[in-house]
Amino acid sequence: MVVVIRQLVDKDPEKAIALFWAAINAGDRVDSALKDMAIVMKQQNRAEEAIEAIKSLRSRCSDQAQESLDNILLDLYKVQSPSSPSRHCSATMRAAS
Repeated sequence: MVVVIRQLVDKDPEKAIALFWAAINAGDRVDSALKDMAIVMKQQNRAEEAIEAIKSLRSRCSDQAQESLDNILLDLYKVQSPSSPSRHCSATMRAAS
């Protein structure tokens, strides 16, 4: 399902986001679906929503996905608040520990 959604991203990003949510809720490749959804949300100027999604769903992702999620969060914080990303990142890193 996640591969099919990726093909939809350019054509209809809002529908792709809804389908990523459906994949995550169904437990279908949660790691990939969450990362891809966050990136699409960022492209759609929905960084805050992407941050909340990662923070609330990262516990459902594998240990191997955690570093990638951290990197996506860092990027999202920069987009959301260019003047002070470190404030958010340090709090997230502490919460993830």
